[in-house]
Amino acid sequence: MKHWRYLLPVWFVGLGLLAGYYKAVRAAPAPSQAPTSAQQARALLAQAPRAKPRPRSAARYLGYHRYRGTELGRPAILEINTRWVANPGYFDCESAYYYLNSGVSHPLQVVSSQQERGHRTTRPPLELTTDDQRWRATQPLGPVLTGTCFSDRGRRLGSFSLRENYAGAVRYELLEEESHEQPGVDREGRPDKSSLTFTYLHLLGPDNLRPALARWQCPTPARRRRARRALAAWFTPTRADPTLWLDKSLTITLNEAGLLAYYTLQDRALRTTTHGWVTVQNYLLDLRTGQPLHLASQLRPGAQLPLRRLLTHHARRDTAAHVLGDFLHGKGKSQLLPLPPEDFLLYPHGCTAYYGPGGSHDGNASSFEETISWAELRPLLRPGSPLLRLVRARGL
Repeated sequence: MKHWRYLLPVWFVGLGLLAGYYKAVRAAPAPSQAPTSAQQARALLAQAPRAKPRPRSAARYLGYHRYRGTELGRPAILEINTRWVANPGYFDCESAYYYLNSGVSHPLQVVSSQQERGHRTTRPPLELTTDDQRWRATQPLGPVLTGTCFSDRGRRLGSFSLRENYAGAVRYELLEEESHEQPGVDREGRPDKSSLTFTYLHLLGPDNLRPALARWQCPTPARRRRARRALAAWFTPTRADPTLWLDKSLTITLNEAGLLAYYTLQDRALRTTTHGWVTVQNYLLDLRTGQPLHLASQLRPGAQLPLRRLLTHHARRDTAAHVLGDFLHGKGKSQLLPLPPEDFLLYPHGCTAYYGPGGSHDGNASSFEETISWAELRPLLRPGSPLLRLVRARGL
């Protein structure tokens, strides 16, 4: 055994030959062995046509985009929402712009946005139209939009220059999800399921990480699904109960000067009746602190009475007397409208008060709304309030 060190290379060579033989045997296919189900599945997946991916150049421009600049020499804000449609080569746009000094919104329709041809994605210059104008950009939808404005007859009116800007605003997307839960019966007693459609506010980008806005971020997909399932079970506890139809939408109305305003509209009905219930809730958020705001908290001390007089003055001018009379408080000429029970809803052009039935509706109930412009509201606002910050940013 004193020469054992001379035998070590022989042992290592033998072990190497055995390992190589073992690998060759494992790698050699058995000619008589039929392919396994896993192998068949992989072969079918390899042969199946793959869905064509959406062009990356377009995906970055989907969703909400906010631009700020000038149109015909006037400071303006343009908001564009883009989404895919049935044909993946096209996407749909909803857009509107407003001038900062008035806030009056002008909807825009998209004439051209993007088209996919063959293996290439062409992005023609963006073209938008209003009732009396046509905007022709010199570039596709992107971070900068510049071009020329024409009248509906083709006369050149001037130019526009806008750049994507989220200063004092928030990036977001609206997620619409539908589910069918909790078996029950329909109006004729046939088996059915409750239908629930919800729209969620999903904050994006750096705003998604701000602790102050965490309470306003939508839940995770699993939590959203559990909440819809629990709601359907609460309304339809047994299979013999009528199923529920519920649609809860969310609409953003203002995203400016550190403020975000939106409202949710919940339309609910049971399958066994035509009677429904509508619930509207208005929200106003201070994006700097994440705190909810109410218009009454933004007013000077004692300004609620002048605001009620202002609302009543508008309503007497715009609303039929028999409708207005159902909502006035007081006696004789001193009758005034109360502040709206669902608070005001903020728009770029002012704050709107809604008066109507709270809860159920049958399509015959009377309702109306009145809007107070920012110029009218400014003398009533408390110094240092977030709403006064918005008015001063507008230059009013």
